[in-house]
Amino acid sequence: SLTLFSVVFTIGSINLFPLHGRIAFSYIIYFLVLLFIPLLDIGIHNCSVTTDIGFGLTVLSVVLVALGSGVQQSSYYGLAGMLPPRYTQAVMMGESVAGFSLSILRIITKASTKSERKGAIAFFVISLLYILLCVVCQVFLWRSKFVRYFLMNCQNNSKDSQNMSHGSSDAEEQDGHTGDGDILKLLQRKKRQNIYNVIPRKTLMEKLKRAVLLRVVVIKIIWKMAVSVFIVFFVTLLVFPGLTSQIQNCDISDWPPVILVTVFNLSDFISRMFALLPYQLKPNTLMIISLSRFVLVPLLLLCVAPSPTYPILPSPFWVSIVLVSIVGLSTGYFGTVPMVLAPTLVPHNLRELTGTMMVFSLLSGLTAGAVFATAWTPLTEIATYNPCTNITAEFFCKNTSMLITD
Repeated sequence: SLTLFSVVFTIGSINLFPLHGRIAFSYIIYFLVLLFIPLLDIGIHNCSVTTDIGFGLTVLSVVLVALGSGVQQSSYYGLAGMLPPRYTQAVMMGESVAGFSLSILRIITKASTKSERKGAIAFFVISLLYILLCVVCQVFLWRSKFVRYFLMNCQNNSKDSQNMSHGSSDAEEQDGHTGDGDILKLLQRKKRQNIYNVIPRKTLMEKLKRAVLLRVVVIKIIWKMAVSVFIVFFVTLLVFPGLTSQIQNCDISDWPPVILVTVFNLSDFISRMFALLPYQLKPNTLMIISLSRFVLVPLLLLCVAPSPTYPILPSPFWVSIVLVSIVGLSTGYFGTVPMVLAPTLVPHNLRELTGTMMVFSLLSGLTAGAVFATAWTPLTEIATYNPCTNITAEFFCKNTSMLITD
């Protein structure tokens, strides 16, 4: 929900803060938090920080990461929206690669040491180095002539109201993309109503009115895409990872959640590579397919009901691998296609805003799905539930009553 709030803030202040500044701000937050968490863990185990204070600081770190994530994600999609369509797919694939890479990293750190604490610290340190690498890549990104050309192109279009009635650019024509006739008519009609007048208003209320009207026009154009993205990620978060984390296989101890997360991220990554195939689904088709994914919910529920220890299906873990693969494949493809197509439906000067609004729809689906996924929590409270592992190493700090767990 905090990430969603930061996206709303970005949509409202998109013209107040520069794009590169917003992205740099998020990287600073990531760097500081990833540096702070291992130091906090050391402080707790040295008994210089109480567990209550440590918990509070951890929650604060999560809040900061959520805010930074919303700002960065919406900013990157806004940037990708100003580039040719395949670069939005590249951002989507980048997210998938990040998830899959972290899954592999977690498997390595978990398998390399019996201490969960040491594995977690190694995980955070390697992630910190990864963020530093991203910062270096970010420097080269802003120096790229290719990126600077398209950013300048969008700025020039925002200064020329005549170009705002056209739904395609030279770059799009090379890619074979053209605007829809009905959309062009809508944009031309709104232009005649002076909505796209870029001359600065004299009063604050007129500026706010113009900003609201611009967003209304964008919503009218992309609403089917936005709804499709919302449903896709709502269903995904409804079952993953909340429901799937309850699936057990005591033959491999506490590994099932780690394996299922890796399977999902791998499937998601593979499917996103096909998002720019020549055949493109229509908005209505995308909505229908997105709704059809609700059938996955009862199928996965059979793997944990009436109790994760005694589910209806005889081999829930292996069945869940297949179902989670389907969830990942459908999330990757049908979540990427609307994100790629939406910015191509509006003029250049509205593409950053469109990308940001699509991120809002995506995160709204994630948030709503996570909220409704709390319905699966009582499964672990059923009398027949018996976790495979419940071993925790404990010790007390000297001269205190503070309990530390590892």
